Amino acid sequence: MASDAKKYRVQMLGGFSITCGEDMLSDTAGRMQQVWNLIEYLIVYRHKSVPQSRLIDMLWPDESSDNPANALKNLAYRARTLLCKSLPNEKEPFILFRRNSYAWNESLPCEVDIEILETAWRAANASLSELDKLDGYLAAVDIYQGDFLPKSLMEEWTISLRTYYSSIYIDCVTRAFDLLLDHDRATEAVQMCEKAVALEKFTEKMHELLIRAYMAAGDHASALKHYYYVADLF
Repeated sequence: MASDAKKYRVQMLGGFSITCGEDMLSDTAGRMQQVWNLIEYLIVYRHKSVPQSRLIDMLWPDESSDNPANALKNLAYRARTLLCKSLPNEKEPFILFRRNSYAWNESLPCEVDIEILETAWRAANASLSELDKLDGYLAAVDIYQGDFLPKSLMEEWTISLRTYYSSIYIDCVTRAFDLLLDHDRATEAVQMCEKAVALEKFTEKMHELLIRAYMAAGDHASALKHYYYVADLF
């Protein structure tokens, strides 16, 4: 099992970064959207090889090129160079090419926040104990830090995934809310819902839950104030 110092932690919710020990690579490092796009896509689908034809269609959906395979090869080279300069990898390549397909190197131990989020959500749903369910939903809520790959909003391949992970978060908040109130933990419900309305500003359900949390905590002034805020917002 890899030590924490050798493990790559990938954040995709609320921003993109790869961290290993004290080393970090994030999408704040310059204007290289296509490089980030390639790295992000390969990590999301890191358990399979991605045909170069699919990558070409994803990266250049509206463009034609005399040699798209060569353009992709150059982009992969830039991505490998960026990764190797920023992160330790003991000479293991981050991106592999085999049989006309590209793949993220699965031999590199990775923890990816979207996978942890989904695992916590599914485990909570499957649990028979109310408190175990609550712990699972709260763990998932803590993992979610915002939209999936927010700097790639215009990339078509991210749209359905962004909706999917947002729906998981909203479901976890909703289920955790009911369980928190059932166990007289209204203050925690308020804290959770305040974060939720900040991350999901235009999701009415999150505002409804926050108002209900304020009421359950006996803070009627904040409930009324937020009601008027939401009425104006929408």
